[in-house]
Amino acid sequence: MSYIGYTCPQAVKEEYLKSYLTLDEGFRKFAEKYSKKYAFCLLSNDVLEWSEFLTGYHRINHYFMDKIVSEEVHMRKPDKEIFIYSLKRLGCNPEQCIFIDNSIKNLLVAEELGIQTILFNRDGVEYEGRSVEGFDTLGRMLECMWKNLEGENYV
Repeated sequence: MSYIGYTCPQAVKEEYLKSYLTLDEGFRKFAEKYSKKYAFCLLSNDVLEWSEFLTGYHRINHYFMDKIVSEEVHMRKPDKEIFIYSLKRLGCNPEQCIFIDNSIKNLLVAEELGIQTILFNRDGVEYEGRSVEGFDTLGRMLECMWKNLEGENYV
């Protein structure tokens, strides 16, 4: 990268990650309330180094009981195998989980396995399933859904 004027590639990468991959507004308040009551797992199609940097930079690691990063497990969403792997790693049944994602393709695969799903719909796309546009409505929807689940619940 020095040939285009960047002398420190690590600094450029960190600046990119800080500037363009931001934390959604309302996440911290949502996570403070619900991560104490329910087990959160981060399932990310990401580079391990980037994922570790971002969760550390945003100081959100403590909200998650586990983090599954695609580079680390050599699988990625929407491949069915990553969902099966995640269920085994968490030691839970599909019925105990609610999967929240911003990709309909990912949700459809999770639904095939019996996992309940919610589209985090930042872009206002048409979707027939459960959909929320922000963390306030997500919290209310989860409260209703969790009442129907038994045992330890995972998001």
